Parts: sequence; C-alpha cells; structure tokens
Amino acid sequence: MRNLPLNAWNLHDCTPSASQQLLLTAVLGGDDDALAAWRGWRGAQDIDVIDAASFRLLPLIYLRLKTLDPGDPLLPRLQVVYRHCWFKNQMLFNQARGLLDTLEQAGVACMLLKGAAMTPRYYPDAGQRFMHDIDVLVPARQFDSAVACLLDARWQLQGSSPARLRLLRRWRFLHGASFRRDNAELDLHGQLSRFVWQDEALLWGSARSQQWQGREVRIPSATFMLYHCCVHGVRWSYAILSWIPDALRMLADQDDPVDWPLLLRLGEQTRSVCQLYHALAYLAATWSAAVPPAVLDALGSMETSPTERAEYAQLARRPRRSPGALAKRLWLRSCRYRQGGKPASRPIGPSPVGWLAYLALYSLAPGNSRD
Repeated sequence: MRNLPLNAWNLHDCTPSASQQLLLTAVLGGDDDALAAWRGWRGAQDIDVIDAASFRLLPLIYLRLKTLDPGDPLLPRLQVVYRHCWFKNQMLFNQARGLLDTLEQAGVACMLLKGAAMTPRYYPDAGQRFMHDIDVLVPARQFDSAVACLLDARWQLQGSSPARLRLLRRWRFLHGASFRRDNAELDLHGQLSRFVWQDEALLWGSARSQQWQGREVRIPSATFMLYHCCVHGVRWSYAILSWIPDALRMLADQDDPVDWPLLLRLGEQTRSVCQLYHALAYLAATWSAAVPPAVLDALGSMETSPTERAEYAQLARRPRRSPGALAKRLWLRSCRYRQGGKPASRPIGPSPVGWLAYLALYSLAPGNSRD
C-alpha cells in the first residue's frame, strides 16, 4: 500500500480543458480577469460549437456580463440561453413541488439533492444553474413505497420494470431509479451514491430545512453536500463541469461551514479518499478555495489500495470502448460492490466472489445504470 501524494492532484480526463478554464474564469474570476477570459474565449471559440459542460456555464456568464460588459455582442444570445434555462428549471420545479407533496402525503420523507439542493441557498435566481433533472433522496426503507407513489402519479420508470428494480435494489446493485413525466426527469435515490455505505441517521439528522419555491424542503448539510459534489464531480461525463462553481460556493459560505472532521470520516468510511483528495486539492490549487491544508494532509496520509486508486482513475477517465477496458471497469466496480453494505474498515481489495455476483446483476441492470 502507499499513500496519496501531498503535492499533486490529478483529475484525469475530468480536468477542464484550456477553453473550459477560460469560461470558468469568466464565471469565478475577479472582474478584470473574468472579462479578459471571456473575451479570450469569445475570440477563439464559436458559440455555435460548444461542448455540453461549457454550455451549462453560459447562464452564469450571462448574469456576469450584464454587469461587466452590457454591450458585449454575444449578450443577446446568452440571454436566450439564460431564459431557456430559467423556463426549464421552472418546469422542473413545478413538477418537483407536486412530487414532494405526493410523497409527503404518503408518509415518505424527502430530501433534495445535487442541483435542486443547491438552488435554495446558492443559486436564488432560477435561471442561474443549468439542470437536467431533479434529484430526490428518500430513506432506503421507504424506497419501494416512493416508487409505488410515483407510478400511481403517472411517472414512468425508465429502463427497467418495478419487479426488476426491486430485485436489483434488494441486492444493493442500484442506488436509485430514473422516472419521466411530461418532459420532466426525476432521479429517485435510496442512498447518496452507488456501492457506497451511507450513515442514514447522520445524513437525515444533520439535514437542513430550507425555504424553496414557497414551501419548506430538506437539503443535506453543507458537509454532506460538499462530499456528494466532489465525489460525483470527478467522474467522467460530457456534461460535468458545474461541480466546480458549486463546490466553491459551498466553501465560501461562512454561515454554514463544512465540518472537516466529519468530511474526513465520510471519506474514510466510504473509501472515497482519492476522489475527495484530488477534488479538494484541485479547488485549493487552482481557485484558492478555503480548504484547510491540514485536511489535505490528512486525506493524503490515509491508506489507499491499488484497487481504490485504479477505480478512481477509471471513473475519472473518458471510457475506452474496448473489451479489455470494459473487463477492467467491471472488475474494479465488483470490488467496490462487495464493500457497499457496510462502512469500510480497511482499504478495498480484490474480490472474486464479488466479481461473479456483480456480473450476474450487471446482466439484469438497465443500460444507463451500468458503470
């Protein structure tokens, strides 16, 4: 075993490109730096040919440019993107309000996650943050009841049948399910992350009550929200980039500070040390985020296994479409699968038994749940 380096971070293929870095600076930098970065990006890029992750930043850039440069030639086009984002989010929020009412009337506890949880505190303007769907967490013991409520409310389960979903959930292969209704998408979660143990009592006990869309909702504490943001942010996706401004807003919030000892404990118990270390080290090194050096030292000194480091590298890299790459991915995920039912007391290692069980369940899972 060896420990993580203390003086380096590596986000693999999740590292922003030079073009994306300019857009991030336009969102996050000081006024002069932001304006220079935007003009540099505008002069080198065609806004009609933009990657999905960069597109999600355009509403934030629009709101920044309204103040910094009201005469920018692209401002009217950015305004269209912002208004589209605002309209779509309003549609999602409207569906979410009805969904939360339905679940709560059935006695199912609910908590907003990800973008939906960020909006009440960190993105008060409904058009600021691009959202593809609504993420809602329910207690694991109430997940089946929540699924039944959604089906009764005409939400359509995507990629699976209720019976198969129950089977995969019973064997801890899925942490949630996707639903659709009236062009709105919902991810229903029974736990924060897949194949990762969760301290439900602490998660729900530390949740905050927040006013949102004229009603009171639960959202995770700042510590759980930052943990979730970082662990999911350093997974490869064509659309993931917004985790960076999300995390920086949380870290800058003096009214709801992160409980750093708890974050360290979460990383160790869920064997997410690599993800947390590299995400937080990147934020500190690149954006001067308020991450205590002692936290990075502690994460860097925690024991990690070759399996954990390989799994992190595999999840943070753009998928390679080859039989060998697929076999490696399945093997690494099977090792994680065996650890998902309890807090990890030691680093994750190989598991031939987990490999066989994982392959059997993998063959039954819907395509969008295979990672």
